[in-house]
Amino acid sequence: MRPLLIILGNLFILSNFYFSSARKEIVTLSFTPKSTLIIKGKSNVHEFACDYNTYELSDSLKVNFKKHDNMIVFENTQLLLEKTEFDCGGRGINKDFHKLLQTKDFPHIKMNLKKVALSGKNTVNAELSFTICEITKNYTVPISILNQHNKMIFKGSIALSLQDFNLTTPKKLMGLIKVKDTIVVDINLESIVNKKTP
Repeated sequence: MRPLLIILGNLFILSNFYFSSARKEIVTLSFTPKSTLIIKGKSNVHEFACDYNTYELSDSLKVNFKKHDNMIVFENTQLLLEKTEFDCGGRGINKDFHKLLQTKDFPHIKMNLKKVALSGKNTVNAELSFTICEITKNYTVPISILNQHNKMIFKGSIALSLQDFNLTTPKKLMGLIKVKDTIVVDINLESIVNKKTP
């Protein structure tokens, strides 16, 4: 299984949202090097950003889905993010990041896209779950879609509470520097449709 082949990349299907039928659809996607996924956080003294290595986003991905009324339901969309593929920009902060996420014991972040529903002309609400350190939480996330020639661009932000996953925020300098509980996952995915099979 590819490490990002991104849960929200699946949202390309939205280009078919207005006219797809109830039968099963298959879309083959590829992702351009412009795609990014970044985890952002703050302490009481500075901010940090950890970029995911999106090198493999150019690989093809088959997506299976069905439309039910105003909703698209996905099949088998549990994907893995390798925690070691995040780079926070320095050796020390990388070490802290992986200590926080317990990378040694739990090397993956699991994402499961369940369904999406139209909420506006260029916006959908995506229902998905995150599993971090074997704890699963569900979210509803608004995603915007831009159509540029033969490319679809998906943008969204997901705020996660570290406490929800029983993660203890690190402290430095005898507790004077503290990481805040909320982290934000920023997604900016650029995809190209390669093939559609009815």
